Amino acid sequence: MLSVAALMAAALLLDRLLGEPRRLHPLVGFGHAANLLEKHSTLAAAASRAACSAGCCWCCRCRWP
Repeated sequence: MLSVAALMAAALLLDRLLGEPRRLHPLVGFGHAANLLEKHSTLAAAASRAACSAGCCWCCRCRWP
């Protein structure tokens, strides 16, 4: 089994060789996906609230002419 020092040295060497990705960084992609999901869930929730409000108004209108 490799020692902690050997693993750290290997990790530092790989980081120095590979570095950060220049394009399509994983965290940026995750942020875009989270924003897209939040936008769609917010729109769905707003549509659901509007439909519920319209249904309540329709029921009240039918019940009390």
